Amino acid sequence: MLTLVDEVFPTGDYWVEYGNENDLQCGLSASSYTAGWNRDVPQLKVSHPRAKFMGPVNFEYNGSYLLHFLQRANPRPDAVSWHEYACGTGSSDQYCLDHVANWTNHADGGIAQMNTAGYRVSTWITEWNMNPEDEAGYQSPFIQTWTRRALDQWSSLASAGKIAVAMNYTMARAGTFNGQPSGFQLFKPDNSLTLQGQTFFAGP
Repeated sequence: MLTLVDEVFPTGDYWVEYGNENDLQCGLSASSYTAGWNRDVPQLKVSHPRAKFMGPVNFEYNGSYLLHFLQRANPRPDAVSWHEYACGTGSSDQYCLDHVANWTNHADGGIAQMNTAGYRVSTWITEWNMNPEDEAGYQSPFIQTWTRRALDQWSSLASAGKIAVAMNYTMARAGTFNGQPSGFQLFKPDNSLTLQGQTFFAGP
């Protein structure tokens, strides 16, 4: 896959996550994840010198997991990454709104763990949304209110230098969750905007 990226984008650096939610998908411990990183990433860096590698790509912020990785990763990551979802489908609207504020606590926690490890790299939130499931059942204006609060939160964290990137999941329908189509896409199959997409593209 990286060879293909090298061919398609022949100049400039590019960013790569080592794994994807291995703590959730595979139950991989921090020590096992880090051992894999230390085995594979040195070779990948030699073969693909323009690639910048990040981890541990947890399904949610996990301070102890992150610190273990930061202290033992060799080579050190070029960035750290994890995913952020505020709530689940069964959560109340208020709970989903209130838990957007947790993202600031997590960003601060990540910085604290980097300080403990003795070095600082950028933080990437490579998936975020209200929940990892489906927009169905959420009504206007709540989904717009939630999305605006989320975008404001990321903007504030970026302005403060606490995160470098926050990537919405997802642009279009991608696969299934618990056997059902997922999820919080910005575009419907007919290319019209979802309720969230309307807010996302509305601008400040």
